[in-house]
Amino acid sequence: MDRIDANLRAALSTSAASQWLNLRLQFIGVIVVTGVAAVALIQKEFSVVDAGLVGLALSYALSITSLLNGSITAFTETEKEIVSVERVMQYIEMIQTESTDYFQMPPFAWPAHGVITFVNVSLCYRNSNPYSLKNISFETRPCEKLGIVGRTGSGKSSLIQVLSRMVNNFEGAVFIDGVNIANLELRKLRSNLSLISQDPFLFCGSIRENLDPNYLRSDAEIWKALLQCHMEEKIRSMGGLDAEIEERGQNFSSGERQLVCLARALLQRTKILCMDEATACIDYQTDSLIRHTVRMAFRHSTILIIAHRIETVMDCDRVLVMKDGNILEIDKPSVLLSNP
Repeated sequence: MDRIDANLRAALSTSAASQWLNLRLQFIGVIVVTGVAAVALIQKEFSVVDAGLVGLALSYALSITSLLNGSITAFTETEKEIVSVERVMQYIEMIQTESTDYFQMPPFAWPAHGVITFVNVSLCYRNSNPYSLKNISFETRPCEKLGIVGRTGSGKSSLIQVLSRMVNNFEGAVFIDGVNIANLELRKLRSNLSLISQDPFLFCGSIRENLDPNYLRSDAEIWKALLQCHMEEKIRSMGGLDAEIEERGQNFSSGERQLVCLARALLQRTKILCMDEATACIDYQTDSLIRHTVRMAFRHSTILIIAHRIETVMDCDRVLVMKDGNILEIDKPSVLLSNP
């Protein structure tokens, strides 16, 4: 409530300052118009005054208030936006994202098997909040498809946050093929992970730039990925790989955006794929297409699938069930269903 009160006080102060300024600008406008009218009357007493010039002068005088208001508004808005620029420059120049003293160089072909190991991992986002993860320990098998289910707030997405080091204040350790991710350069770690979230993000640019931003793949490889993701026909109808994608992919449906992101993950050829509620907001037909593509195209990768729909995790090798930051059980889907 204190923050809401502070925000309301700031909004009230801004509104009061705006009204204060507007009143004085209106007063200045009245003075200018009155002055022009007075000068016109005085000149009429001593000489002939052109009515057209008087009308033009009054017209300009009447617009002086809006001109002053626009100029001052532009100046104040520029001043406020400069604060944003200063904040960005502060992040660029002063804030160091990570230390470069302790990086470990992983083996050449790392990760070869995609084995993910959590060892006594606990996570608390803020000191005043309860733990989102509580002493989590599990290990995936090579190229395993692991489903992760649980109620909202059970800690499912926190596992992905820790694995990708979106948060660094976790306790315990996470290993990928025996390498502690805390000792890896952040760019090295994330370049070996593919993440498809519930809200897929597409950049404003060509389809080629969205799928292969580093220009590492040939056109044939890109078309093959689109074919595997059932998007080849759609992209060809738009004009090919140079067709433009609108901001945040507004010229695609939600399911099509997910399929494009899946094609991008396919082109990255990473050993680990994480899907965080990727099919939660799409229809069952697109969900079926995505599950089929993942099953065929990523069969040699380790896949973590966070889902609410039972159908999404039924073809997983194992399913991990979470509740309140703890692992309740982990086993094959058929075993879990037989023992509810």
